[in-house]
Amino acid sequence: MARGRRIVAPSAAEEGRGPWSAAHSVTYQEGTFRNSQPFELPSTTFATVSTPGDYRIPGLSRVYVASTYAYQGSRWSAALRPRWQSEQSGTGLGGYHIPSQGVLDAQLGYRRGRGSVVLNVGNALNRFSF
Repeated sequence: MARGRRIVAPSAAEEGRGPWSAAHSVTYQEGTFRNSQPFELPSTTFATVSTPGDYRIPGLSRVYVASTYAYQGSRWSAALRPRWQSEQSGTGLGGYHIPSQGVLDAQLGYRRGRGSVVLNVGNALNRFSF
């Protein structure tokens, strides 16, 4: 049985300040398998079994922070979206951990009449991400 708590604290900053806008959110989430007995198959010959208990859900970061900074003009638009998440367990038994990671996405757009062109660049800093 999986059980979790999630707290989200979004906020919008300085809306209505002309063509500029910003929005931020912080999420804290806790997820565990309660009273469970996870097992993992590290190879084809044997399985690793643990004792019954509460285990963190693998692949779930506890803290996630995201922001958006945007400009919307009459023809041009641009946005930057930095995001960060805390480390996460790679396995139910804590065999390895995926380190915290941050990513910056960028967007540039142009609009004229009924047509528009948008260029999205994911991971603009080309940082290694798991």
